[in-house]
Formats: sequence, C-alpha cells, structure tokens
Amino acid sequence: MPGQAELRQGVNGRGDSPGRGLEAVREAVDALKPAAAERFHAWSFGELAELVELRDGEQTLIGFPAVIDHGDAVGLQVFDDAQQAANAHRRGVLRLLAIHFREPLRTTLRQLPEAHKLSTAPGFWASASELHQQLAEAILRRACPGGEAPRDQSAFERLCVQARPRIGLIGQELGRLLGQILTEHGQVARRLAGLRGTHAEDDVATQLKELMPGGFLVSTPVENLVHLPRYLQARRVAACTMIGWRTSAGCSRSCGCRSLRSNCARRCRCR
Repeated sequence: MPGQAELRQGVNGRGDSPGRGLEAVREAVDALKPAAAERFHAWSFGELAELVELRDGEQTLIGFPAVIDHGDAVGLQVFDDAQQAANAHRRGVLRLLAIHFREPLRTTLRQLPEAHKLSTAPGFWASASELHQQLAEAILRRACPGGEAPRDQSAFERLCVQARPRIGLIGQELGRLLGQILTEHGQVARRLAGLRGTHAEDDVATQLKELMPGGFLVSTPVENLVHLPRYLQARRVAACTMIGWRTSAGCSRSCGCRSLRSNCARRCRCR
C-alpha cells in the first residue's frame, strides 16, 4: 500500500474500484484490522462500518465490509459491490444467529410433532440432515424482524432478544407444515411408480421439482409455502387419474388388442 494512502471509515459516499482497487482496499483493511483473517463464533469484532474509503493520491477507492458465512463460524470480508456485500452480510448475520441459538434450535427440532418424519424422510430432493438445516434457517429468518442487518454488537444482541421468544412457536408451525408437505410428497412419489416409462412420469417429476426446488423452505415465501400441501395433493390426484386411465382403457389400434392395457400380453406402444 502506498505510503500516502489514507484509510477512513464512513457511512456515506459511493465510488468505483478501477484496476486493483478491491485488492488495495483489502490490503488497507487488513492492515487496520488484523481480525479480518480470523474466524468468529460471536460478535466480538466491534462495529462494522458500512464502507471503507481508501485515498491514494487523487484516486478514491471504496470497499464494503461484511460479515461472511464460513459454515461453522463467520469472518470479515471487503467487497467492491454494495449489493454483494449486503447479501453476504445478511447470510453472515444469519450464521451468527444460528450459532447463538444452536441449543434452542436443537431443542425445538427435537420437540417438533413431525420430527420422526424429518428423520425418516425419503431423500427424493433432500436428505434428513438438509431438511433440518433448511428448517432451522427458515425458523431464524421468520423469527427475526425485518429491516437492516445489524452492524454492531448491541444491535445484534437486541435482535437476539427479539427473536428468542418466537423461535419455539414458529418452529412448531413450520415443523407441522413440513410434516404435511412430506406426507403429500411421499404419496405423489409412490404414484409415480405407476407411471414409470411414460411422458406423464416426467411431467409429474418436473412439477415436483418446480414446487420444491433446493432450499425451498427458505426461498419460498411463507404465504406460498402454506399452500404447498394442497398443490401436492392436486398432483397426487392428477397422477392417480393418469394411472387409472393407463390401466383401464383399451390398447391402441396399433396393437390390435382389445383387452385392458394392464392385461395386454403384447409389447405394444401403449404400455
């Protein structure tokens, strides 16, 4: 970092990061905050500025610090894009909340009325472990009031106080809803066996993936999530209808057989 470079923190201002701007900002932040390379399990790194500004002669470089998620811990990182920093910061704060509420979340998940279904859920689109992780994240997202993610310890602690009494109730509601979703999904999956080898099987399977993509518990708005059991029930009824049509209707003329499709001994295209 050039000797004339001056780093200062602020809450206003925007700028571009030409050339090696991001690298220079990171070097400056690392020089000022050695903690940027550390891993944290609590908010012990002080206040996090909304931006850092690096002056190098007449050039001004801007960086956006954020708390980032490392899975079992969090770290600090400077981004050259404000939106990327905001998204990463929200995920990082969510990880800190998950660490802070680790035991309450475990207790809530164990006490769910549908916990046995989560532990034995068929891995059509997610394992039981992934379901638990999604459910824990969904509980935290709904338990925490909306608004800006905290940027200092006192704001984070206030958020924890607000979220704590909501975790149990929201966990029970989401657990019960997920149990209904798993029940309906399992019934649709069983009906798919009766459509094996047909275009209808591909259609129903595609619809299931669209209704429940990876991480659907977190990504699906709660106002849509509550309707998911009903949507799955409709898919199940449609699959049953197609199975009934397939096994009760007569064979196609190309086969020349007038028996039921389920009893046809020839290898015709309708089977």
